[in-house]
Formats: sequence, C-alpha cells, structure tokens
Amino acid sequence: MHNPWLDLQPIGDRLVHLDDAAYVDAFNEVVGPEHRLVTSAWPQPWAGPINTARVLILAANPGWSADDEHAERQLAPLLEENLTGDRPMFWLDPAAAGSPGSRWVRSRLLRSVLAELPDDAAENVVAGSVCLVEFHPYHATKWKPIPITLPSQQHTFSLVRARIADGATVIVTRARREWTVAVPELLRCDQLFATRSVQNVHLSARNLGPNGWEALMGRLHAVHRSYFGG
Repeated sequence: MHNPWLDLQPIGDRLVHLDDAAYVDAFNEVVGPEHRLVTSAWPQPWAGPINTARVLILAANPGWSADDEHAERQLAPLLEENLTGDRPMFWLDPAAAGSPGSRWVRSRLLRSVLAELPDDAAENVVAGSVCLVEFHPYHATKWKPIPITLPSQQHTFSLVRARIADGATVIVTRARREWTVAVPELLRCDQLFATRSVQNVHLSARNLGPNGWEALMGRLHAVHRSYFGG
C-alpha cells in the first residue's frame, strides 16, 4: 500500500498534495474564511503510529489558530516525519512541549488517560500505541465537510480498515457520520466507542461511558504490561 504522503512536494510555502490541490483550492473559493483550508501548514492525516496503533481516535480535521503558524515552523521535522505513519505521537514528544497542539492533547484530549497509567512510562505507552486520525488532513479554524472525498483520504481510510481488521480499539470523537460512510467496516467493529459529546473530546470515564473507558484503558494497560511487565 503506497503512502501518498511520501510524495508530498512543498512548493514555496504551499503544502498540499498534488492530487488534492484542485479540490482544496475550489473548496477555499466557495467557503468563508473560518472554514478555508490552510495550504501553508503540513497536512496532518494522523498524529501517531497509524501503521501499528492499538488505539485509533477518529476526529474531523486538524484545527488552526494564530499561535499555530509559529509552532509549525518549529515542529516541521516532526510534522514531516509523522507522515510516514510509523512515528510515535509527536504531540507527546518533548520537542513539541508548549506548542498549541501539545497543550491541547495533554490538557484536553488525553489528560485522564495519561493520569490513569502508572509511572513515568505513561507518555511512552500512549505515544507508541495511540493514533489520532483526522477525517481529512488539512487545517482549518472551523470544521466544514468537503463535498467530495479527496484522493489522499483513501489511504487513511485503508489504514483505518487495516487497524480494525487487526483488532484495534476505535474511538470516534467527531465526524461519525462521515467516518461511517467512508469506512463501513466501523458498523461491524466490536471495539468501536464514541464520546458522548462532539464538543468535548476529553477521553474520560464520563465522556466515554464505562464500557468505552474500560476498553480503552484495558488496551493501554495491556500494552504497558507487554513493554514493562507487571
């Protein structure tokens, strides 16, 4: 399965896959400023080792704020390496500490998960086994569905199917309808859970419900034991 992101060729400050470019540009012509896709930022189809992840967190698309532009320049090597699909979640890398994305992941998305795992190995376990997967990879201030499937999305959908077939735990936080149509295998996934709120993506016992929380933490505790024993 060829990874199209290995073919991404930056042109000046433009970072859009050639196969997606016409659709991205057309979308930006017909939507308001808050929904326009950022073409100068590294695409982020996923954050984490999607090729081997034991837990997938399905989201909509990466956000964007005034602070992200500076962070993009600082994190460019991590963002580029992330596109291989093999790198542990870069938002938990010390090199990303203090960036808007790292703060969001640590304080909102994964706060309870990191607190629940034992000792200082928590971040290594999560970074190596959890992948945040975006429905489409281009940043925007606010999510708005694109009325077409971008060519590059097919690779992401194929990887999600592969992880489902391998028994990964899947948590949907946003764009559940879009994800279900794109990856109908989700309808038959017995390890599928969803947050109760699409506004609040915090992975916690309250937001996931007891079954989802137990499945998530059971998987991560199992990974921890396989790495460190106990």
